[in-house]
Amino acid sequence: TTSPSAQARDARLQHARRLPKIQRRRSSHGRSLSSPKGHGVGRMSGVGRVSIQRSSAVGRNALLARVETARLAQREAEQDVREMRQMLHASQLRAEAASEEAKAALLRLESSQSQAEAARAEAEDRVAHCNKDLEAVRADLERAVAAQRSAEIELARSEGVFRAQHDASQSAVDAARQEVAAARALQEDTDRDVAQLIRIESDAVIVAKHSHAELTLALERSSLEQQQAKAEAASARAELAQARAEAREAVDRLLYAQKEVERALTERLTAAEAQVLEAKMTALDSSQADAQRSLDAERAAKLEAELEVVRFQAEQARAAQAASEATLLKEREAAQREVEEAQAAAE
Repeated sequence: TTSPSAQARDARLQHARRLPKIQRRRSSHGRSLSSPKGHGVGRMSGVGRVSIQRSSAVGRNALLARVETARLAQREAEQDVREMRQMLHASQLRAEAASEEAKAALLRLESSQSQAEAARAEAEDRVAHCNKDLEAVRADLERAVAAQRSAEIELARSEGVFRAQHDASQSAVDAARQEVAAARALQEDTDRDVAQLIRIESDAVIVAKHSHAELTLALERSSLEQQQAKAEAASARAELAQARAEAREAVDRLLYAQKEVERALTERLTAAEAQVLEAKMTALDSSQADAQRSLDAERAAKLEAELEVVRFQAEQARAAQAASEATLLKEREAAQREVEEAQAAAE
C-alpha cells in the first residue's frame, strides 16, 4: 500500500503530463517559420513574433510547472523517507522491548523451575525421614518380641523347676501354661494387628508418594501451561485441587481404619486379660486349697512362698504386657504423626 503523500504526488505528475505541448504556429503565408520554402524566410511579421512569445511563455510555464512538480515530488519523497525512518526506529524499539520481555520471562521460568526442584528435593527428604522412622519402629517391635521370648524362656525354666519340686501343684502349672498360651495368642493377635497397622502405614506412604508424584506432574504441567495460556493454567490448578482432595480422602480412610484397629485391639486385650486373670486366680485358689489339705505347715509355707513367686512372675508378665501395650501405643502415635507429616508434605 502507498502512503497518501505518494498518491498525491502521482496524481500531480499525471496532471503535469497532460499539459498541452508547444505547438508551432504557422505564418500568414501558410508556411512554417522553420520551413526552408516560401517568402517568410529571414523575415518575421508582427503576428509571428507574438505567436513565438506566446509559445515561449507557455513552454516556460510548463517547465516551471514541471520543476515545481519535481520539487514537490522530492519533498514528498523526503517526507516518505523520514516517515520510513521513524517507522524503522519505532519497530527497532518494539523489537528491543520484546527482547527484554522475553529475557525477563526466561528468568522467571528458570526461577520457577529452580523452586520446583527445591520443593521436590525437600519432599524426597521427608519421605526418606518417614522411612527411617518406620525402620526404627520395626526395630523396637523386634526388640519387644525378643524380650517377650526371653520372658517366655525364663517362665518355662521356672515352670520346670516348680514341677520337679512340687508335683502336687500340677494344676497351678497347667493354669500357668494356659496363661502363657493365652498370652501367646494375645501376642499373635497383637502381632497381626501391628502387621495390619504397618500395612496401612505403608499404604499411606504409597498414597503420599502417589500424591507427591501427582503434585510434581501438576507443577510441571502448570509451568508448561503458563507459557501457553491462562486458561490452561486454571485447569492445572483444578487438577491439583482434585489430587489434594483425593489425598485427604485417602488419609481420612486410613485414620478411620486405624481407629477401628485400635478399638478391636483394645476389646481383645481387655477380654483376654480378664480371662487370664480369672483362670490364674482359680488355679491359685485350687492349688492353695490342695496344699493346705495335703501338706503340713512347712510344705504349706514353702508352697505359699512358691505361689508368691508365681504371683510375682505373673505380675512381671502383666507388666511386660503393659509395657508392650505402651510401646504399641507409642508406635501408633508415631505412625499417626508420620501419616500427618506425609499429608502435610503432600499438601
